[in-house]
Amino acid sequence: MNNDDTGLTHGGEADRTVRMSMRSRIAWKAAEMATVTLAGVLMFTRYGLGFVCVGVAALLVGVVIVSAVLPFIRRPLLRRKVSLIMVAGIASLAVGFAYYETASTTLFRRYVADPIPASVRILESEYQGGLDSAVYLYFELSPDDLDAVLRTRPYANTRRMDGPLGTAPAWWKPDSLANPTVYYREDQSDAPQHATWLWVNETKTKAYFTHWNF
Repeated sequence: MNNDDTGLTHGGEADRTVRMSMRSRIAWKAAEMATVTLAGVLMFTRYGLGFVCVGVAALLVGVVIVSAVLPFIRRPLLRRKVSLIMVAGIASLAVGFAYYETASTTLFRRYVADPIPASVRILESEYQGGLDSAVYLYFELSPDDLDAVLRTRPYANTRRMDGPLGTAPAWWKPDSLANPTVYYREDQSDAPQHATWLWVNETKTKAYFTHWNF
């Protein structure tokens, strides 16, 4: 084999190495994009646009961190693994944050009463994200704790709107309560404006609650 043939052989191997390296980089980047996309779709469908914005902010912070760390890693494969792990970790933290913020106890503390009265037992809850987000809760409690809940917010017995305009969950049946009393409050001073309804049965032991932004 002459020198020209040897050069061609080495050149072909170099080309194959470059192509394999390029395919490897594309595969790792595709895995990172798939992870971010999956997290974004999950957060949008379950938690709404607001939490997607939180996820994007977390991702931008993650890009800065990854960009600062990767130059210190010399091995290409290890660099790609570290990049994917860090992106997946940041996406997981964003989804975990959204899950915590929409958990039933978090919703109760934020919208009904904080701390949660001792007798409260949350039976159902749902957070609906979007531009007009909504919170739905169904819970049991003692009459004394209900009175304490009513004292935490300025409720009224008259209401401008009968109920939220959004799609309620399947378990949402405030009309099933015996002789319910409906408490209402509305705040148009903040953006977004919001209204709250609290349906309570006649024994003051069961309640349906919803908070709606509009």
